[in-house]
Amino acid sequence: MKKALPVLAVVLIFVLGLGIMLYPAVANYLNAQSQTVAIDQYEEAARANTAYYEGLLEQAQAFNEGVLKRGTLAVMTEAEKAEYNSLLNLNGDGVMGYIEIPKLDLRLSIAHGTDEDVLQKMVGHVEGTSLPVGGESTHAVLSAHRGLPTAKLFSDLDLMQVGDRFTIYTLNQALTYQVDQITVILPEEIEALAIEPGKDYVTLMTCTPYAVNTHRLLVRGVRVPDDAPTPEPESEPEKEPLDARRLLQNVVLPATAGILFVIMTVLLLKVVRGGRRKK
Repeated sequence: MKKALPVLAVVLIFVLGLGIMLYPAVANYLNAQSQTVAIDQYEEAARANTAYYEGLLEQAQAFNEGVLKRGTLAVMTEAEKAEYNSLLNLNGDGVMGYIEIPKLDLRLSIAHGTDEDVLQKMVGHVEGTSLPVGGESTHAVLSAHRGLPTAKLFSDLDLMQVGDRFTIYTLNQALTYQVDQITVILPEEIEALAIEPGKDYVTLMTCTPYAVNTHRLLVRGVRVPDDAPTPEPESEPEKEPLDARRLLQNVVLPATAGILFVIMTVLLLKVVRGGRRKK
């Protein structure tokens, strides 16, 4: 029994260390699988009845006209909130569409509102902004967390550059946007989210700096035709600084894995040698 205790201790140390290291990757994988299921369900519903969804699109466009009249982030009445939550909600689960960002290898559901239960697993549409169905004089704002251990979400949004593209899928339409402006603002500086007459904008928003979260990073895209040529970058992108999250992911975790492996090997060798000497 006493001989087994050191071996058990080694196994426990290894399993604990391995669990700590693998938790973010496993949790992110499970969230990605959940997103895939939600997106597949939305796509299936969107293909079911094209004529019916044309009517839903008209309802969403009418709602956006109301947003234009009220102003960005204006407080909605209870009736307006109820209408908002019903629009684009094909499966009754709060999902209004999804977004693809090739630069970041992301494909995420978009849900109504920015409640914490939404932002823990997907992208939230900011209430009081245009619904993401396109059209002149619209400006939809989509928000997601950054740096969650359980989901990637907008963790790498700071890697986006002017000229990059993303696509919004709502109902049976795909809307492509090209990044034309990247800014950092204070939370109360909502002027950057305002609708511009004649423009079709979608802004992606997350907190910054990483783990400090005093400001908001805004990546704005302007609508472009699906077949529009992608502009050539004017220069090589600057190398991003190794922030705390990437330091943890790219340096600390691999180093910790190596250290744990060495410790486990040394302890196992001691146990084996100790057992041989006693024999």
